[in-house]
Amino acid sequence: MTVTGTWKLDQAVANDAKVYVHLPDHGAQTNTARYEVKTVSGWREKTVKQPGTGNRWVYIGTFRFKGNVPEVRLTNITTDGTGNQDIAYDAVAFEPGKWNTLPEIVIPKCNPDAPETEFIDNDMQKQPSPLGPAPLVLKAPQAPSSLFLNAPENCGETSQKGVRQCTAIDHNIGKYQAGSAQASSGWRQAANDAPLVSWCNEPSVTGYTLKRREGCHKLAVLTRWEKDGKTIGTAVFLVREETLLSNSASFEQRMFISPMSISPELGNVTLDYWDALCTANCSSSLSGSWSGLTTWTPAVDSHTASATRTFTWTKPTSGTSEEFDRGTILKFSAASPAAAGAVATKTPSWSFFDEIQCDNNLAVANSTGCVFAKHIPTWSASTDKYPPAAAYYWVMREGLASHPGSKKHGTPMHRLKDIKEQRKNCNTICNKTGTDAWVAHPEATPDDKGRVQCDEFPFAASEESGGQTLTNGGGCVQLYARQEPDDTWRLHEDENYNPPTWTEPCGRASMPGQDNMDAGRGPGLQGFYTKARVLNGKPFYIELPGYEGCTLTEVYVPRP
Repeated sequence: MTVTGTWKLDQAVANDAKVYVHLPDHGAQTNTARYEVKTVSGWREKTVKQPGTGNRWVYIGTFRFKGNVPEVRLTNITTDGTGNQDIAYDAVAFEPGKWNTLPEIVIPKCNPDAPETEFIDNDMQKQPSPLGPAPLVLKAPQAPSSLFLNAPENCGETSQKGVRQCTAIDHNIGKYQAGSAQASSGWRQAANDAPLVSWCNEPSVTGYTLKRREGCHKLAVLTRWEKDGKTIGTAVFLVREETLLSNSASFEQRMFISPMSISPELGNVTLDYWDALCTANCSSSLSGSWSGLTTWTPAVDSHTASATRTFTWTKPTSGTSEEFDRGTILKFSAASPAAAGAVATKTPSWSFFDEIQCDNNLAVANSTGCVFAKHIPTWSASTDKYPPAAAYYWVMREGLASHPGSKKHGTPMHRLKDIKEQRKNCNTICNKTGTDAWVAHPEATPDDKGRVQCDEFPFAASEESGGQTLTNGGGCVQLYARQEPDDTWRLHEDENYNPPTWTEPCGRASMPGQDNMDAGRGPGLQGFYTKARVLNGKPFYIELPGYEGCTLTEVYVPRP
């Protein structure tokens, strides 16, 4: 038999109310008590675990009533009921108030003459070190001849019987620079090649760092020679790879090599072999010859040698893209007869996986180009041109539990290029009929043509759109934008829907039509997709200048 308990307040509630249910210390056994609350937009459900310690009040949520009489009901039918547990019916309490969870942001008036933002490739992102032989762990300064004691290495037989050459790499180059008598004062001393990536020379840039089209990789390459199991000598070189991509099927890599230390027992050490592997449909060739001598004398030479390789995507078929793995092979030879012999190998000294992405006629019409796939570009929205929309994006990015598009939280959005899917998302979240249909808030400020439109975030053109998981936009945070008499703007909760819990996957706002059409899907964002070559399904962050570094609890005018 179904038993339904109903609680109804004796008066209407003007705005919102927090709702609490009381649970006794006995007879409260079910874990799936299904409370329903009648709100301005219909019945809302909240499942409560009734078992607990002692008599207590349990908060079940804040609901919007907007002049209606609050009503709560509870039935003894549960999703997992077997008829052997009690369900408790006790008191219900309402705490009226305007429980606005939105920060009071004073949004500047718009500047219609402000330019659209342009993508500038200046975001350096540190990457995990490329794979290779494990780095050395040095607990104290060591002489060159003892650098490899107990170090993990990659060893290979040379052409001379009994002689082996072992290699390790280490991205902590500072410990080899300190106290080194042979280290050069600069990376390019005596090298005539100009840099491909100017910022790679900065001491603060270490390890493997990428911009969208520029890469910098710094490491120490340590080579040890041994004969019959006994070390002959060691050499440590600083290696630097600069990679420059472009809107082309070809890209360049420039390598700079200089010595840190060479054991005198080795005699002169020569760069015997430099090669670079590239996965299928990618070729590599040396461009010209080495600049600077590729032979170094122990304790004397500190010069830098450099050379350039050109990589080419060999099958740039229109409408396709590829991600390429790359590997670098470095081998040295020593002049000492005791360490003579070359190593024949095609195993990379270190490798980059899925590092470079090239496309033809996908990101940009009638264009071929390459970017670093592991670099996540950032779109900077125009907070001057579209102030209410930009403020709304920031509030959603910071307030939603998923933080869509947040670099700080490492939660990028992903481009959705399919027009049909975009329309489906838009029609789902901005549904104009059916349950929780979107209706423009009467106090929302229209654009110059009198238009107020539904603006969703995350964007309909992203894989994070609420339309991917919801059946209508009622499950989003509901807001509207209103312009004040002094031409500044405010964001307000739309009281025609339930107040936000900030566990929602999306936002839905009544926004000036022009802001909605241009800010999140117009020339600024499309231009970013083009310049950063963001393909379908690929990640990107969103940045809101003037708001970055602020928190939702602050009351402020966005910084200029």
